[in-house]
Amino acid sequence: MINVQKELQNHNFSSNFRIVTPKSKSKMGSKASKNRLKLFIGIGSGFIFKKLCHLLIFLIISGCAFNSSCPKKPINVKNFLSSISLEERIMLDYFFRCLILEDSIGYVLLGGKPMSFHSRLKTKSIIDSLHIHPLERIHFFFNGFDDTLFYKGWEIWKKYESQFCGKNIFFDLHEENGELHFTKIIVINKKLLTTVINGHLNKFKEIDSSIKDFNKAFQALLYNQEFKRKFYERHDLVGISLGYGEKNACLFQKMYLLHKTMRNQEYILKNPYQASFKRLEKKCKQIENCLTSFKTSPTRKFSFNLSLNFRADYSDPETIALQEKYAKYKKLLTKNYLESNFLEKTLELIYHANEL
Repeated sequence: MINVQKELQNHNFSSNFRIVTPKSKSKMGSKASKNRLKLFIGIGSGFIFKKLCHLLIFLIISGCAFNSSCPKKPINVKNFLSSISLEERIMLDYFFRCLILEDSIGYVLLGGKPMSFHSRLKTKSIIDSLHIHPLERIHFFFNGFDDTLFYKGWEIWKKYESQFCGKNIFFDLHEENGELHFTKIIVINKKLLTTVINGHLNKFKEIDSSIKDFNKAFQALLYNQEFKRKFYERHDLVGISLGYGEKNACLFQKMYLLHKTMRNQEYILKNPYQASFKRLEKKCKQIENCLTSFKTSPTRKFSFNLSLNFRADYSDPETIALQEKYAKYKKLLTKNYLESNFLEKTLELIYHANEL
């Protein structure tokens, strides 16, 4: 044993190795096991702490990433308007006047309609300005100026929209490229549209068979361009969603399909197509006679048009109920805007409708 220790000392290994005797073996074993236990506890607690930190960071980031999970501070509309520039206020005012005074967006904000939209026509053809009458040239100039103001207002609204919307009120844009180019600004009251979609889910499934419930239909209506295109081609679904009544919407869809078939047959006027064309024309006239203009009476208290205008069948009890309903909401809308700052009142209505 002495020779071995001397040998180890000669090779400078004494600091790295120990001679284990039977007595020291048991002592060293218990000490090593304690050290291993301490090491295991240290590593384990460090690992758990690290994971908890990662989880906490994830929750903070995900909570701020989704607007629905981050509680919003109540908006003071006056303070908000004073915080933005005069140019932005003017553009927003013009934008919302187009939506509310030219169309029925105000009824959506008050809870009278599931959705509504404002359409703007864009010219697709290139105009040869050399052959245009000077008065027409002025007309085109002011139309282009109006469109510039409107779309600038839309850009500014998208900048601030998240402060007012996202729970119940949603704004969307959809473009239709056909013979004419239309841009639609759509405003949706989610709670009211829920009832519409759930009541006519099978019709929505005709557009896309993957639609299983309201949530999928609503998400597709906002974000799926192909679904949106098919939806806005279905006058029955659009009419029901706009609050025009189920029968009125279905009659309008039938009339649209009849007109479409008649256009396809206009180029073939030989027998037996002449008789077929006349039958289609007769059916179309019958529907047109049923659908007469639905209007709410204009108000003298407000200098702009807040009326609803669509074609309806007055023999249908639902149409009579709609007439009474929209007359009530028109009075309410007029009362809200009477002697109020237009932009301030509009933003207040949007905010409160979103929080319902």
